[in-house]
Amino acid sequence: MSDIKIFVCNTPGKHSKQIDDPLYFPMLGGAELNSDNPSLLPGDNTGDNISNKNPTYCELTVQYWAWKNADADYYGFCHYRRYFDFSQHRKEKDEYGNIIESYINPRTIQIFSLIGELPRHLIESSDIVVTDRVNVHKMPRHFIDIEDHFVNDSGFLHRHDLALLRQIIKELSPEYLNMYDRYFSGQSGYFCNMFIARKEIFYRYCEWLFPILEAFENRADMSHYSVQSMRVTGHLAERLLGIFIDYQKEQNPTLKITEVPCVFFQSPESVSPVAKPSIKNNVPIVFAANNAFVGPLGVALKSLIDHISERAFYDIVVLESDITASNKQRLRGMLTKPNLQLRFVNVLPLLDGYTLVAHAHISKETFFRFVIQEIMPDYEKTLYLDCDIVVESDVADLYDIDVTGYLLAAAHDIDFASQINGYNKKMSHYAKQILKMQDPYQYFQAGVLLFNLIEMRKEHSLDEWLTLASDDYKYSDQDVLNRYCQGRVKYFGQEWNFLFDNDFTRVNHVLCFAPKELMDEYKQVQCNPKIIHYAGFAKPWLYLPADRSDNFWSVARATPFYEELLFQMTVHKTRAMTQNCMNDHVYWHHAIFRGIRIRLKRKLTQIARNIADCIIPKGSLRREQVKRFACKLTGRTYVEPDYRVR
Repeated sequence: MSDIKIFVCNTPGKHSKQIDDPLYFPMLGGAELNSDNPSLLPGDNTGDNISNKNPTYCELTVQYWAWKNADADYYGFCHYRRYFDFSQHRKEKDEYGNIIESYINPRTIQIFSLIGELPRHLIESSDIVVTDRVNVHKMPRHFIDIEDHFVNDSGFLHRHDLALLRQIIKELSPEYLNMYDRYFSGQSGYFCNMFIARKEIFYRYCEWLFPILEAFENRADMSHYSVQSMRVTGHLAERLLGIFIDYQKEQNPTLKITEVPCVFFQSPESVSPVAKPSIKNNVPIVFAANNAFVGPLGVALKSLIDHISERAFYDIVVLESDITASNKQRLRGMLTKPNLQLRFVNVLPLLDGYTLVAHAHISKETFFRFVIQEIMPDYEKTLYLDCDIVVESDVADLYDIDVTGYLLAAAHDIDFASQINGYNKKMSHYAKQILKMQDPYQYFQAGVLLFNLIEMRKEHSLDEWLTLASDDYKYSDQDVLNRYCQGRVKYFGQEWNFLFDNDFTRVNHVLCFAPKELMDEYKQVQCNPKIIHYAGFAKPWLYLPADRSDNFWSVARATPFYEELLFQMTVHKTRAMTQNCMNDHVYWHHAIFRGIRIRLKRKLTQIARNIADCIIPKGSLRREQVKRFACKLTGRTYVEPDYRVR
């Protein structure tokens, strides 16, 4: 078996997903200039290296390191977000010749055959593996040739650098000059500095390439270049790779060159496990939110902080996908007490490939709770809280509940119980037939949960949970948890998940059907709830007169999101008023024209009757013949006139 090393160039500061396979050798490019290495990758600053030239050489510093310090039968190079598609299956490409994919995960690793025997077989049967040749004239801007693409694609590169490069090749490698001119005047070429080559070919390429680049760097005047323009050396190397391959093919027609597509991963970041702090009395608390919901999250977080005690350390984790850096900073700025920490984890890559359906006002973030067992391996249990809440008590008391032998702890859903008890009897059928619940009255509300992570992991893997959640349910993940956790749920009181009076209709119109025991408990805790849950569409940041809005806004005023929440409510109110006006306009517009149509129809009918009475008088034979014909056309029954004398 050949020793194949595909070096993956990583950028400082990025925690990219690495493919765990002997085929790949991840490295940090430019390690000499930047120690920001969250993945603890080996750097290109050991041995014989040019790591300090990374700002101009880009990924070539890794290539140089491999040339001088590594030994292999085949040397390959790709990037942290660009890989070879070894699958040999046709896939849709963008206008630049790339296959666009979202995440590096087990699904995409399999789709593109990034590991296994297939890539090895393809590499060992080739002299050079390179990304597909791309025609620049077919790009959106329809470049004339490779030179036109170099100069005008980004706007950061300069034509005089090409003239200097040509002069250097003329001096150092005159045998390549003709191929240089043909390549730059052609319309297709290789990009991305990605290739895999046999050792002797790779060495031949490096021995030719790096002296040219060194000469260029020594002669080029980059004193006024921008940061992007300084990357010109790496850009030139892209073109030189194509020139080298075409020249080698011309000199040796039997050379086996295999082209494969390039896969561009838009979000190559990895999902790192959340480590348990080495502090006693940890209380882990998990939220799930997106950037649009960061205001309510801030309120929930502030209310939680206001009621924490000194007896515990509160490890707060926010599962997210798009919260901006500035909003994360504002949320961290709210941590005014020492026994707190706040971390953010982008878990969207873990949900890739699953069809998760969220209904109504529910977002995809509701499914994030399923990944908790995966990303928090050191924890035995954890609290999960929705963001549309206000905390009125210390959640450490809730965390102290013993869930040994249970999958989770939760509160009964009084709203659901009311529906199956008479308000919406179809829900009883749904609970029994779809959710397969033995006792639908045991249905729980999933906005506040205490997960037993040990038992959750035993019950189902993450893949199994997400597969189960891919079915279309009315209440999404809440229904999934109720279906597959039934019989193993410990119930705590409604005071820890008190449902507000949504649109001021829930209590008088829905909960009046609730079983007496649940309704008595609801009335008992409504004066002193420990967590208020704004479950429903009439959120207090959308509707000012919403139930328990005072509790929300009293906390909101002390957060950095207060003004934004006010603006959000104003926008929502304006849109609602505009829509009502539009509806009124449409109604009156329709009503007016409907009245005109009715009056016009009546008038035209009367005119037609007057004309008919003149042409075919009542009682005449002609009139009866016309009536008989009209009845035949319309399918009505014709009644013969009674001519008897009365």
